[in-house]
Amino acid sequence: MTKDIIENVIKLYLNLPNNKKSTNAIILKVFEPFALSSMLLVRLDCPTLPPVEMVLKLFDRRFATQLREEGKNSGWNSDIEKKYHQFMTDGGASKFIAELEAESKATHENDHSWSPSQDEAYLHNHLRSLYEIEVEVYNTLKDLQGEVIPQFFSCITTPSFPAADTAQVDEYTKIHGFFLQHIEGFPV
Repeated sequence: MTKDIIENVIKLYLNLPNNKKSTNAIILKVFEPFALSSMLLVRLDCPTLPPVEMVLKLFDRRFATQLREEGKNSGWNSDIEKKYHQFMTDGGASKFIAELEAESKATHENDHSWSPSQDEAYLHNHLRSLYEIEVEVYNTLKDLQGEVIPQFFSCITTPSFPAADTAQVDEYTKIHGFFLQHIEGFPV
């Protein structure tokens, strides 16, 4: 599978302080196995910047193999994605996440009789939380970046659908991630 995506182009939106700038990234390498996130070596395809290689870390529920295995979720497929899209469009995802957030974590982890669409909403929400925590950690460790840990460059988002129908759908499909310094030989 990974050979199929090498040299593919991903459209990304850089989350800059005063605007969102779009750019493309060319996939050069895939770091496997995936666990909670996908890690890719990419080269930015931006005419205003020199070619630079960076690690792109994406918190994409479709490839969160560790969470899927731990939660006994089925693997992702296009049929699940279609049902999930309908679940979001109908407002089910936002209602389900609101209910989860109102309950205790232990309650919803032990009672796991959800539909595949609810599983996808849970995974998306959980990965968003992990993303926010990791960004906070990098911000806290700012003084160590580039010395002990890779330099954190920018947060990004990328759509998992070519164009989201509504802001509600976009909220539950948008993939969050960030760019890190690529250090040859540094384990990711």
